[in-house]
Amino acid sequence: MRVKPGFMGSTRKLPTLLLVFGGWYASGCAATPNLSVQMYHPKTKVLQNCTARESTAKDIPLLSTAVEACARQLEARGFIRVESSLTPSEQSNR
Repeated sequence: MRVKPGFMGSTRKLPTLLLVFGGWYASGCAATPNLSVQMYHPKTKVLQNCTARESTAKDIPLLSTAVEACARQLEARGFIRVESSLTPSEQSNR
């Protein structure tokens, strides 16, 4: 005769499952590509933003590619990428 594990048997695995799920969730959040790039033109002092907003997770790779294409087009016109920790004037002095 085989005894099925009761309620206590299944709760022993709960912390492990939560840890695995939490790690998986956190790694997914950390790997999300940037969907916003701020660009600055040092001569004209113009700020431009290349941004996109996802509606579903499957759209993120396509939108990330579009934002990167926008940034490359602006770079070809003399814009530079602005690091979020620096102001545009600090960025142009580097």
